[in-house]
Amino acid sequence: MVLGFTFFIGLVSGGYFYVTSFAPEFAVQDSVEEVSEVSFRIQGQEIGGCQDEGVCQSFVLKDNKTYKYIQAHGLDEATPEAVNSGIARGLFTTIKEDLLNADYVALEREDGCVAITDGSYYVYTIVVNGEEHELKTCNTEFGKSEIAKTLGLLWIVESDQQGRNQ
Repeated sequence: MVLGFTFFIGLVSGGYFYVTSFAPEFAVQDSVEEVSEVSFRIQGQEIGGCQDEGVCQSFVLKDNKTYKYIQAHGLDEATPEAVNSGIARGLFTTIKEDLLNADYVALEREDGCVAITDGSYYVYTIVVNGEEHELKTCNTEFGKSEIAKTLGLLWIVESDQQGRNQ
């Protein structure tokens, strides 16, 4: 009877410790917020003749209008510090609306390349509503689209800012 009573007291006290100490701690650690899916992002990379000399220019534009630009540089040079800035609200709104309403199947359709051999073209990795699309200005319908012209303004904006900073 003493052995049974000891077992019963151990069972009850173990349950009490579990409910009051261990379970709440485990629940707090288990409630880690999940990383949300990226809803909008544009990564641009220049490809072509600039690769003969080193690394081509690139940028990333995020949903909060932040813009990170890395200048082209030679392979033997140190990677320049990224330029962090923002873009105009009107340009951002235009780009976002165009990309939300784009027909990506049509834009990804292959076509003749408009870049010359020593020239350059651009590759954009676009994330819209969690879906990733890769669009090239060379060898696709995208290169002749209005969206490509609008995204081309992102390179001009950064070139203007670089000119003012120097």
